Amino acid sequence: MSVISGNLTMSSILKSNKTTINERMTKTPSKVRFQLPHTQNIFSILENYSNRSNVKAYFDLVNVINDSDLSDEELRSLLSETSHCILLLTEDLKHFVEAILKIKWAHRSKMTVRAYQTFLFELLSAHNYYVNVAIRNLVGNFLPDPSQEVWENGIPSDEEYKKYVNVHYVINILLKIIPMSAEFVVKSLIINYPYYKKPAHQHEVYLHNLLWVLDYRPEFKMEILSLIIKKLILLDTNAPRDTIENDEDEEMDDDNGGVFSMDTDTINQKTMQNPIANTLDICLDRMFIYLTTECHDPDTGQINWEKTRTMYNDISSLFEGIIMATYDSHHVQFIMFYLCSFKVQLAEGFISLLWKKISNLSLAVVHRQSAVAYLASFLARAAYISLGTLQTSIKLISDWLHSYIGNQDGLESMHADARVHTVFYSVCQALFYVVAFRHKDLIQSRKSLTFLQSLNLSKIVTCRLNPLRFCVQPVVQNFAAITRTYQLVYCYAIIEHNARNSQKIMYRDRNGQLTKMNVCLQSFFPFDPYLLVRSKQKIEPLYVEYQELPDGQLNVTNAENHTSSKVIDEDDDFLVEGKNAKTNVKSTNIYDFSYSTSPGFKSPMML
Repeated sequence: MSVISGNLTMSSILKSNKTTINERMTKTPSKVRFQLPHTQNIFSILENYSNRSNVKAYFDLVNVINDSDLSDEELRSLLSETSHCILLLTEDLKHFVEAILKIKWAHRSKMTVRAYQTFLFELLSAHNYYVNVAIRNLVGNFLPDPSQEVWENGIPSDEEYKKYVNVHYVINILLKIIPMSAEFVVKSLIINYPYYKKPAHQHEVYLHNLLWVLDYRPEFKMEILSLIIKKLILLDTNAPRDTIENDEDEEMDDDNGGVFSMDTDTINQKTMQNPIANTLDICLDRMFIYLTTECHDPDTGQINWEKTRTMYNDISSLFEGIIMATYDSHHVQFIMFYLCSFKVQLAEGFISLLWKKISNLSLAVVHRQSAVAYLASFLARAAYISLGTLQTSIKLISDWLHSYIGNQDGLESMHADARVHTVFYSVCQALFYVVAFRHKDLIQSRKSLTFLQSLNLSKIVTCRLNPLRFCVQPVVQNFAAITRTYQLVYCYAIIEHNARNSQKIMYRDRNGQLTKMNVCLQSFFPFDPYLLVRSKQKIEPLYVEYQELPDGQLNVTNAENHTSSKVIDEDDDFLVEGKNAKTNVKSTNIYDFSYSTSPGFKSPMML
């Protein structure tokens, strides 16, 4: 029985945005005017269409629903009358059903929302072939309207929160009563994800709702986290470091003559100049919040080890499968960096994971190199790594290098060749980098100095494979300075010898063509300084900046360094030119920095 009087016409229920239905029918005489009693109207139109006795009335009805801005009362009336026709709503009437499913309902009054939800459950229980389109429209509600204001501090308004609660409630119930809907939910979440160039707020709202799904459907965790990581990688690779730095430098120059300082609240509302970087910043900040919330008890704030261990296993799996396999990502890997800070066991597990890849001879060289780069950068930059863990890792690296050298010493054909010994040179560079970068931590006492002496760095540096020739020069120069200062090994004689014999190496490729080989390894240090303003607040307390040698030791190092600096190529991307005020020549101070490239050291300049 309808709640609406039988004397009402269809025009009283469905109202156009600009004109009433009666007016529209008057202006377009070819259209049928719906004058049947309301309690019979929709049923008759649908039945007649099924019998093909009045097709025109059916399509007029569908068009009216699509084009009209229904009030709450009109929508409830439509749903009430349609509920009497549930059995008629076969696939033959899909245009009518899809028109109803497209109606925006989640923001309406409680009574209207309840009516729509009830209709939806009845429809999909009777006709499960509408599940796909229904879920696609439900997930579409996770995308904000263009007119919607940006969230303040990342928190939705009460009205938006109510809307999302209503949608999530329906999805959760559908997953319970229609198990087959799980596949459609995951598929719809993937399809509806915003294009990477869409406004940052669209990404923020959609990501917020994706993570919300995990609250009631944790079995979707890997699919959803994998989707998020892939989309963040896409943002990351489309926001190059140099572009971000240039954009932010220009803004800083325009702000108070270069004086740039912000409090926490200002940073939380700051919009980065590069739109893609801004989107990535907001999304990573939300991911960091998600990791913190999931891994800690909401009442005590203490870490929940079981949840944290599960989260680590999931993220590390995605790290191996997606992040490590991506070239030139700059910020997404900090998800792993941030997660490992929660407990020392996680950091140790991450180091172990990387080392297994490095020592796995069955892996491709490029994958082993990537693991070496991540290990070196992690050991250098993670402030939460204990001295014991740092020393153990360095000892492991050193022992592997000595074993490799020992195995090569018996071979008559042994010679320095970056194509043959790529992994060896990469591991050497990792050792040199970590020792130079963390020297302050590694030389805290006589016992610590004894540990470094026990590594027998001299044998590694002077071996026939000549690693100093192939490592990137900023790493070589800083390693040479540090080890000279603490009398661990003297590198400058070898550096000068390499400089005198720096001719290009030629080899024949598969096609027999002569090709120049790049003598130095590619520099890749994944945990370079973090550039995103908002999410950086969560990384800074966990991050190690380079500590230079004490002032009293600079002269000794620079004096030794002035001849060896000739090995640097003027076209090296690491170089940042400067002038010495006294000598009017390029600076040789190796303790300055340039974060425009990976190692974190500013390379000494040519004299």
